[in-house]
Amino acid sequence: MEQVDASIQRYLGMLDTADRQDGEAAELRTTRLTTRLGELRRQMRELEAMEQAVAGSPDRQISLTDPDARAMASAGTGPGQVGYNLQAAVDTDSHIIVAHEVINLRHDRTSLAKMGEQARTATGADTLTVLADRGYFSGPEVLACEAVGIVAVCPKPLTSGAKADGR
Repeated sequence: MEQVDASIQRYLGMLDTADRQDGEAAELRTTRLTTRLGELRRQMRELEAMEQAVAGSPDRQISLTDPDARAMASAGTGPGQVGYNLQAAVDTDSHIIVAHEVINLRHDRTSLAKMGEQARTATGADTLTVLADRGYFSGPEVLACEAVGIVAVCPKPLTSGAKADGR
């Protein structure tokens, strides 16, 4: 929006300059500048409408190509990619996927108990031990697993500021 606004201001200045000139070339330039100015104003209205739509969405994200997709974190730097987050539970003996789910959350922290329950239901097991990476760790999720008899093995993320503090 800042770039479009700067372009509008620039075109208004060019239009003022063209208005002070005489001749057919000045008229053609004024017509061209007025047309471009109209396009920029239309673009600004679209951006303002998009800004309102983003502000009104629960997670402040909108995908223009797929309304359910969300910006996902990536291993590299930058904003990541727009897509989905696939959750899968795999039997460690057979290496077969026993449960899966596609979600549009950027993180896995709320999926441990739900995927554990789905895996236990799919396998028919009375007891189940789930092994997950630290991205799944959440105290409430581990407690939810424990409450239904699922043993969750999930390392706690390194969130202490001690190293940064030199301790």
